[in-house]
Amino acid sequence: MSISTLVLLLLCLQAAFVDSPAKPPGGPVKGDAQDLLILAAERPILLKVHLQVDGRGFRGLQDDFLNQLFGSFDADKDGVWSEAEAAVAQDSGKLAPLGENGRVDGRADLNKNGRYEKEEVFEHARGALGEPFRVQLESQSPFRQTSIQDRLDRNADGRVSMEELRNARQALGKLDLDDDEILSAEELVIPDESGLGPSQVSVDLPILALTSATRVQAAQELLRRYGTGSAASLDVGVLQWPAEVAKAIDIDANGLFNEAELVQGLSAPVPQVEWLVQLPKASGRITTVQVWEPLQEGSRKPAVAASMPFALAGFRADVRGMTTRAEVSDNRNFYAIQFLRADADKNQYLSESEFGSVDLRVPFAQVDRNKDGMIKREELLEYVNLDSQLVATRVTLLVANDGKGLFELMDSSLDGRITASEFASAADRLSARDVNRDGQLDASELLGRYRLTFGLEKPRLFQQMTRGSRMTSRTPRRPKGGPAWFNNMDRNRDGEVSAREFLGPPAAFQKLDTDANGVLSVIEAVQ
Repeated sequence: MSISTLVLLLLCLQAAFVDSPAKPPGGPVKGDAQDLLILAAERPILLKVHLQVDGRGFRGLQDDFLNQLFGSFDADKDGVWSEAEAAVAQDSGKLAPLGENGRVDGRADLNKNGRYEKEEVFEHARGALGEPFRVQLESQSPFRQTSIQDRLDRNADGRVSMEELRNARQALGKLDLDDDEILSAEELVIPDESGLGPSQVSVDLPILALTSATRVQAAQELLRRYGTGSAASLDVGVLQWPAEVAKAIDIDANGLFNEAELVQGLSAPVPQVEWLVQLPKASGRITTVQVWEPLQEGSRKPAVAASMPFALAGFRADVRGMTTRAEVSDNRNFYAIQFLRADADKNQYLSESEFGSVDLRVPFAQVDRNKDGMIKREELLEYVNLDSQLVATRVTLLVANDGKGLFELMDSSLDGRITASEFASAADRLSARDVNRDGQLDASELLGRYRLTFGLEKPRLFQQMTRGSRMTSRTPRRPKGGPAWFNNMDRNRDGEVSAREFLGPPAAFQKLDTDANGVLSVIEAVQ
């Protein structure tokens, strides 16, 4: 790169930041609200998120897309599709990404007047587009990890006691497949055998999006997790709603919410927390997050941040937004190259047999817009562009955990292995996490921090990429220094000599093991 080119590039970057300064977040706008239920360890949290894309409510994204689609086939610009215009739209294949429910035929003519008015087409197409917001787990690994917490929790009370931690080495002995007295990450990870595929494995999410279709499920989950007695009712105080709100929902005035009352209350929930998440499309702009508690006077503090920490009721998370503008461009470029690779006979179009090599995972007929049995480059990229616009009408909340499970907490050296000394010291080290000092670690005390990422849904290419990866151990530690006998006895190369590895008499081992933790360290070996 020449000096002049580099200088020009730096000037362009500087201009991008100067011309697009970060602005403090504004307030809620029309069509930006989405209610969520966080199933925190201590109690449920009702949350209202205000999602804005370029300053507008995210619920308008679908109508923007449909307006663009409708206008492109409204030849006489009278705001209505005639039968002929609807036929052109249908034959073009541009409605194919909407699926079978997005087809514009007699079913979309709701008033049966032989014309397709915009609202009729919109109402018909929205069913195919689905909800404009969804929650999903970020990890999509084809492997799953054996839960050592379940194996330690002998009485199945959902908690791990200090006594159970002290007996962890014996309880987890069968997982040590190579019998080297070390529990490695690889020994916990096994292929998923559900047959559902990595992105379809059922996983409990700590957050539910509240919609007309999920309120009953949400009410049942509240009763299951936080209910009293037979779990058929929930104390009205659990949701921490204002007294007048709770009284209006508690129809039988018994101080408890049953399922029907909860469903009613969740139809217009009063949030304890509100977030404002702004997602820009324009380059040079940053995502911003703001958190406040509407029931607390003066709790709203405007701030600009790409990520905002949040902690309440045992639920800890970093909240952030992301943009997909670069990925949309990459998506188009990728499939342009895929076209060239798939065109084996170099005749400038793809036959149905060649189309499979593109790996678009949609029927040939959906992409063959003019139904001539050939897919040209322009047809492929037109479909990809439309598909990218379509997915950009939806906002996704990706939920990920930082992985600080019990294995990682016991692995104090962070080398992907739990050694004998780490087993021995686990109870003492983890006792600091026992916040309520009851001698046991519950879910909230063991749970790590979540990462919550709001963003426009990713284009097809990036949806197909798997995010998860198999856990792997780091290179085993090598002992530093120490006598030759110590290094020779350390067969598993963990820098310690266990009683089983020690070749001398037991009395000599006990004499050297001054801290009585069952292993010899280098320091003990040289004393």
